[in-house]
Amino acid sequence: MDARAGRVERCVKIEERRNYGSTVREKTSLLIISHTPHYQRDGQTVGWGPTVREIDQLTRLFDRITHLAPLYSGPAPESSLGYGSSNVLLHPIRPAGGDCWHDKLRILITVPSYIRAIARTVPLADVVHIRCPANISCIALIYLWLTRYRKRKWVKYAGNWQPERQPDPISYRFQRWWLKRMVHDGFVTINGRWPNQPAHLHTFDNPCLTQAELNDARLMNGKKQLERPVRLLYAGRLDDRKGVDKVIQIIYQLQSKSIPSTLDLVGDGPDRGRYEEEVERLELTHVVKFHGWLPQPDLAPIYSRSHIFVLPSESEGWPKVISEGMAYGVVPVVNAIPAIRQTLVEIGTGVCVINNSVSEYVSAITDLVDNPRKWKEFSRAGMDGACRFGFEQYIEQIESCFCNDV
Repeated sequence: MDARAGRVERCVKIEERRNYGSTVREKTSLLIISHTPHYQRDGQTVGWGPTVREIDQLTRLFDRITHLAPLYSGPAPESSLGYGSSNVLLHPIRPAGGDCWHDKLRILITVPSYIRAIARTVPLADVVHIRCPANISCIALIYLWLTRYRKRKWVKYAGNWQPERQPDPISYRFQRWWLKRMVHDGFVTINGRWPNQPAHLHTFDNPCLTQAELNDARLMNGKKQLERPVRLLYAGRLDDRKGVDKVIQIIYQLQSKSIPSTLDLVGDGPDRGRYEEEVERLELTHVVKFHGWLPQPDLAPIYSRSHIFVLPSESEGWPKVISEGMAYGVVPVVNAIPAIRQTLVEIGTGVCVINNSVSEYVSAITDLVDNPRKWKEFSRAGMDGACRFGFEQYIEQIESCFCNDV
């Protein structure tokens, strides 16, 4: 065990002795409860790539990690990754949820099995980490409160902590209400800084980059310039809630204004065929490319050649693709979601579109094309600020939370 992991173990066990009188264990184990999708690929368990990379980093702090999460039967997306450490074990549960009424009914049917799985795994952990918002996360919060679970808990709320315009599900609002009042007895990491923020709510940057990746990105793109055609990038799930329909209209209007431009769409979803048909109808096939899901190493060349990252999503926490793009000098032009706006203002990069309209995005991009010096300032500031999203800083922040007040 390295020195840092040893410090976290001591912090957790000191608190157990001081507050609860628990028996000190030889090892420190972490139970993660989340809705992260997992699959089987060639006999290996793989999961949503960005989350898997983040959890792999936590093995530096914990000797054993059990991840209670859904296992799907279909083919794994290309973005899925296997865990890099043998110390991470998936405890699979049945998937549930969706937009249709029968999908929501299935959630109720699976609640008893979720409770049984939580009851089996919680007693074996020294620390419980719940990743919200999600249905199983909501169940876990209530279960731990009802059973008076008395060990250390860490909750990560990855969504939009303070939505302004877009209403979100009742279960999300309930989880925020619950976490604000600390009825879970632990600490919470959130996106953004807010008035009257309770002490147990810790503002955190969403990690996604190793130090080697940060170094390589700066080496590859330190001299990047805004050239024509201006290269736009969108990365994420392909659906209207993420604003992909608007992204296509943005590139169409740029072409109509005779602004040389291209668009890379990285990601997939059930609506991809509809978007491909729309691109054909608008005669944009020569400037728009669909890549599907890509593994992490294949994203670097796309980030390197891109100038502007476009995200007209209605609701987000902090999408990791924004910080990944910034590391490569890509300037974000995004919806002015509060936590995203706060972070970009602090870093001094990007453009936040207030009303999230296509015309505003076109105006913002046109302004950057007409002012390459402004784009360059944003690009440099983004590369400088990308270190905030490094795993090294993330591990130090988590360690600080566990050691706080010990």
